[in-house]
Amino acid sequence: MRSLLVLLGLLALASVMMERPVDAVQATPAGPAIRTNKEGNDFSPPATREAWLLRRGAVRRRILTACGLNPMPARTPLRPQVYGLEERDGYTVEKVVLETLPGFYVSGNLYRPKNASGPAPGILNPHGHWQEGRFNADVQARCAAQARMGAVAFQWDMVGYADSKAFGHSFADDELTALGLNLPGLQLWNSIRVLDWFSELQGVDRTRIACTGESGGGTQTFLLCAIDDRIAVAAPVCMVSHHFQGGSQCENAPHLRVGADNVEFAAVFAPKPQILIGATGDWTSQIQQKGVPELKAVYRLFDAEDRLEAVVHDAGHNYNQQSRESVYAFFRKHLWGEKEPGRVREREFKAETPEALTTWDDFHPRPPDAATPEQLKAYLRTVVEKQVSLWKPELPEQWGANRGFLKDALETILAVEPVPGGTLHSESSEGLRVVDKENYRSETVTLAPRKGMPGTRLTWLTQAKKLQPNSVTVLVHPRGSSALLAPNGSPGPLVAMLLKNNHGVAILEPFMAGANEQIAARHAAQYFTCYNRTTLSLRAQGIIDAAAFGRRVGTKVNLIGFEDAGAWVLLARPFAGEIRRTAVDGRWEWPRALPASNPNYFPSVHRYGGLKAFAALAAPEPLLVFNQDRGMDTSWLTAAYGAGEMIGLRVDPGPISDRSLVAWID
Repeated sequence: MRSLLVLLGLLALASVMMERPVDAVQATPAGPAIRTNKEGNDFSPPATREAWLLRRGAVRRRILTACGLNPMPARTPLRPQVYGLEERDGYTVEKVVLETLPGFYVSGNLYRPKNASGPAPGILNPHGHWQEGRFNADVQARCAAQARMGAVAFQWDMVGYADSKAFGHSFADDELTALGLNLPGLQLWNSIRVLDWFSELQGVDRTRIACTGESGGGTQTFLLCAIDDRIAVAAPVCMVSHHFQGGSQCENAPHLRVGADNVEFAAVFAPKPQILIGATGDWTSQIQQKGVPELKAVYRLFDAEDRLEAVVHDAGHNYNQQSRESVYAFFRKHLWGEKEPGRVREREFKAETPEALTTWDDFHPRPPDAATPEQLKAYLRTVVEKQVSLWKPELPEQWGANRGFLKDALETILAVEPVPGGTLHSESSEGLRVVDKENYRSETVTLAPRKGMPGTRLTWLTQAKKLQPNSVTVLVHPRGSSALLAPNGSPGPLVAMLLKNNHGVAILEPFMAGANEQIAARHAAQYFTCYNRTTLSLRAQGIIDAAAFGRRVGTKVNLIGFEDAGAWVLLARPFAGEIRRTAVDGRWEWPRALPASNPNYFPSVHRYGGLKAFAALAAPEPLLVFNQDRGMDTSWLTAAYGAGEMIGLRVDPGPISDRSLVAWID
């Protein structure tokens, strides 16, 4: 650190020897470029199997957490109805209704081979965004062909299509978003429940189940295959790409692709057999050049390169006969064990009318207890509330496991990166200013940006004649240094007291402080939270980086958060490394619904109990909460620290003086 200070001193120019050395909020950074659904994340696989297995676990957790399925709701009775058997040339067709959630019904059609002997392979067929949904002729054609091959095939409705039209292809509002509930999660849950039923269906070999879907059905395919080990063979069609990631609400959950993309999701299926089908006329045209090599590298870690194939057909966006026949041959090889299956030709087929496939008719009307969207939301809200109540730190043996679970969940939805000891990214000298005064030294420090993140900016103050402080206290205020320094840039009362006690003081200049209109514009980008860290996330990352900087220049680090930043500090605290003492303003807690335009917008925050739950992760380290009577629920905190002596926790209902705050920190 001494060499850094010397360098900064040499760079200091006479023109910066002014009364106000730092004004971080005058020039608001625009932030990292906004990633959209037209861009991947340039997936690069780890070099070792061990590293990949760790990453694979994190990706699976991201998918489930983003979809509101970590943990999953209870598997309520499916009450399957199978009826309306019709015989066709080489196969039969039946109607199926499953109750995947209380009052929520999923319709589909089951295709069986005629005269099958013994358990047969099973093939799941989620459909894409065809206007006709599962009634589309191409969707029917592949199910009929699969049955003629000797497999049991099943197709079911995407939410809002065919027999599910009454529900609509949407499931989102501000409250649902805060609860971590969304359309991708609902559809993935339907896929899981369909698999629950299908894997136990008489005549299906549960060890030989495949899944194949096109476009949005391809998204359903690779998401289900990534999180459910019961699928043995996968064939996502015209979807996996190094750039376009999906254009529907049902493919873009908040948090889903932050630091991830569809190529990596497909890689999670390794080393099991998988074929990717692309087309020259859509976004999958270059998958052989960009995507397949990275996937091959993952399969190579398992000595299983021969289990991955990819074909690009000269056609538009499709699941046409040529594409289907490529998948049939792959299935013959890996479901039936044929070494050289050759081309499997699709026989002539006559599509059924929608009236012949629909599950709702005069004899089987839509159930009177079928849930409306509002009723389903109410049910899922109670599911989340019940799950959250079970995590409260009341029994030490339970809290140990729940604490680890909540920390992992917070790390996923906050999308922060802890800074391991000794690996703090280097400081940038560009644009830095240094001012020496009689009693203190002040400088600006910018920590180098990382992928998808801006550089973290700090105002760093020390006593002028003591370059090595006894400890470092990181101050976080929504307005940055302008709220803690005098108008001329000299230390305010709290900073002056800390300096007098030989603290180094690092004041975080929060990401886009005071730029609420620009923040709202960023968050308004389509599917922003599916691909990008929110303002809140980047501010929490700044706190983590500031703490790492503090450890680099001092022996002990403290954290203090004011106003809304008290909540930011509590969120960042579990990932900030060793912290001696923490003090936070307790005036802020997330409401049930917060619009995306708000700087504190935080999807899924209530899925895991909100601030009251995340604050409990600070236990048993010393924590002071002041202004608690202005909003913060401390019930989890008192339980985590122990309702008896409350060692380590101090809660002040009202404000606290600077002197008392410094006394607490010291």
